[in-house]
Amino acid sequence: MGRLESIAIMKNALPLALFLSSGIAAHAAPVAVTEPVGFTTAGGVAVRVGFTTPVGMLTEHLRPGMNLIGLRLHQTVMASGAIGGIGADFAELGGLNDDQADKLRLAMIEGKTYVLEITSGAKAGVIQEVTQWQGLRLMLADDLAGAGVKTGDKFNLRQCATLNSVFDPRSTRLQAGEGPGTADAVLIPQGAAFGDFRACFILRAPGIPALWVDAATLKPVGDLPLVYPDGLVVRITGLNPVDMVFSGEVKGGPTRCVIKPGLNLLATPYPGCDHLQGLGLENDLSKSDNPMQADQVWVAEASGGGAFTIYFLDMAGHWINANSGEEVAGKIPTGSAVLVDRKGPAALFCLGK
Repeated sequence: MGRLESIAIMKNALPLALFLSSGIAAHAAPVAVTEPVGFTTAGGVAVRVGFTTPVGMLTEHLRPGMNLIGLRLHQTVMASGAIGGIGADFAELGGLNDDQADKLRLAMIEGKTYVLEITSGAKAGVIQEVTQWQGLRLMLADDLAGAGVKTGDKFNLRQCATLNSVFDPRSTRLQAGEGPGTADAVLIPQGAAFGDFRACFILRAPGIPALWVDAATLKPVGDLPLVYPDGLVVRITGLNPVDMVFSGEVKGGPTRCVIKPGLNLLATPYPGCDHLQGLGLENDLSKSDNPMQADQVWVAEASGGGAFTIYFLDMAGHWINANSGEEVAGKIPTGSAVLVDRKGPAALFCLGK
């Protein structure tokens, strides 16, 4: 069994001890509803779902202590079209009439982060964060042309979710505090390796509205982007669980993302892919009859407390419980986020079907 306590989850920030909490579920907690854009999970707990395509709604049950969650519902698509041109560091947005193009130019705000998603072609599901552009030419950090994206491939463009849009400090049920030791916290992946997390909490101080701040610097971070398929860690400090309802747009199709060597915290696809066999990773994970040589998927246990059950694929393609050595029988619920331990080099993985 793996444990979150055994992972170096904080680096150059606050001690991990501040973000680990024990407690019991005393009674059902109240429900908080946010603006569209959301997420789900917490260690295999059943998630209540009610949605009509393309809008979804999820109820997340957050236990005292650490909860892995994934942003599985999304901001509304602000533009769709076809790639008009692509190079090593840019993509031109095409397939828009003059009116649509003018509206998109006005809608893109300097300082905001956007997400470009390729929705057709051989690399459908590839996503890219966008922070710089000139007109409808997006500057890209990765070489999508080299990755196989072609002129004419269709795209969606969304504004990226933020801490404020997902966990509105004015209405969220997450607990605010005067310091990181008394407040609930959200840990956001920031670095190249697992453990490079940015801890944030809602600061409550006399004379100022509640606001998200960096736990190390106390600087405001409400506009910090939260990008799917990165997962998050939410720490609940109180003794009672917190139920939160999130709504947003349901993204169709697979998502392609780079999996780096070591541990990767990933949101699971939605809807219908919140079990191990539905993640769509069978073609991408390295297989071995030796669990120490195979890529592993860590699933948080329903009991919480930072405990995981670890699974891998043997050479025959069967899911094996690394803890017991037994072949998996039935579908294993994952919740909305899992850890993938990549043993080989970085590779493009495909989440979902």
